[in-house]
Amino acid sequence: SPELTKLKQSSANDEDLYNNLLAYAVEAGPPKFSEEVLSTFVNAIVYQPTNEFGCEGELTYIAGLPPELPTYLQQFASGETIMNSWPDVLECKGSCYGQSHNFLAATNHHHCNKCNEIVCQLCSTNLHKSGKEQYCLPCYVEEKLLPEEENVTANQKSIQQMRKELKDEYNFNGADQLSIDEVEEAWLGYALQRAMEKMTDDVEFPIFNASAIDDGDKWDVLAEIDFSEGGSFLLNEDIDDKHLPDILELFAAFVRFGSPEQKHTTWQKDGSVYTAIPQMFIDFAKKCRIDESYRLLRRCLRHALDNRTESLNN
Repeated sequence: SPELTKLKQSSANDEDLYNNLLAYAVEAGPPKFSEEVLSTFVNAIVYQPTNEFGCEGELTYIAGLPPELPTYLQQFASGETIMNSWPDVLECKGSCYGQSHNFLAATNHHHCNKCNEIVCQLCSTNLHKSGKEQYCLPCYVEEKLLPEEENVTANQKSIQQMRKELKDEYNFNGADQLSIDEVEEAWLGYALQRAMEKMTDDVEFPIFNASAIDDGDKWDVLAEIDFSEGGSFLLNEDIDDKHLPDILELFAAFVRFGSPEQKHTTWQKDGSVYTAIPQMFIDFAKKCRIDESYRLLRRCLRHALDNRTESLNN
């Protein structure tokens, strides 16, 4: 392409190289990514302050004071920076109530299928595998947790019935003083609570807390096994021979991985963490959570690979 030819013929001049590289990125990148949008991405990296936001004194930078920035990067501006209105910015509803934020209009975003408010790609998700109906996260929680009959009931109940249930079933103080919107919000909140409590009925937790391992009243130490000594524990006289098959099965399960074809989530492609952790720990995590346990497994893996983490023996 002409822009690629210009890029290859760029001189050693930094500004010339940058301009040609930017022009090529506009030509080769997504259609919505104009030169102003790509410049905003570059400026966000170059002019990110080196000191924390909210600190006392002037902001400091590695590349010097930013001479000009878009309003999207207003937090990065110094007292001498000229602010421009480009590129277009939208306001996202946010992942939690009252936590809205701005994002570039050129990036992927949606209108929530339920409340119709604008949400960015990071604050939205789809309820079904098709991915056609996108929801903001608060609406997604309601649609995901509330059974269909609960949603129907919510639409059929009168405000008077909801107010009565809040007083009689939930001992909600001051229900008579709530506005119509407040009654609907409070009743829906209790409906969500009921749905979540019902889901947790199937969650399997250990019989004892982890701290109970150190409780001498519940456990007796039969033998200590040091893996640095290999299989010498097989000859340990403190271990009854009848327990050896189960011990070997347990150790084998610690390093047994599931089939790569096995699906663990409803996502189009499972996260790589599901292939990096043995199946036993994946099953354990799933039974201790009402979701797909992804965050718990990520934390487990990050903890295991952190060389600053102390040994369990300490």
